[in-house]
Amino acid sequence: MYKNSMSPIIAAAALAVTVAAPSFAWGFGNWGFGGNKYEVASRDARLNREISRDRGYLDGHYNQLRREDVAIRNQERRDLCRNGGYLSYGQTRQLNAEENRLQRQINYDRFRRW
Repeated sequence: MYKNSMSPIIAAAALAVTVAAPSFAWGFGNWGFGGNKYEVASRDARLNREISRDRGYLDGHYNQLRREDVAIRNQERRDLCRNGGYLSYGQTRQLNAEENRLQRQINYDRFRRW
């Protein structure tokens, strides 16, 4: 009698875990730990807006800075394609270093006029 009364409860619990498992596992896929790709992408978008906004103050380096920004964006896209939609720690560090270098060039050209 004990065995027959518990089997529907066990079956219901197993069904609940089976149905809920994909929704929990989704957070640990490409999107769960991929927050650094959003950080890099948003920073690249900010640099892009800054280059466009400061076009007249960049002392003729506008095209060079734009090409460097596009190169960083293309590198990020290649890295994302190679790794299935996420960036490794080393790739994030490399992209951040390139963005830092670009930001310093923008600041140097912008504030050199003062």
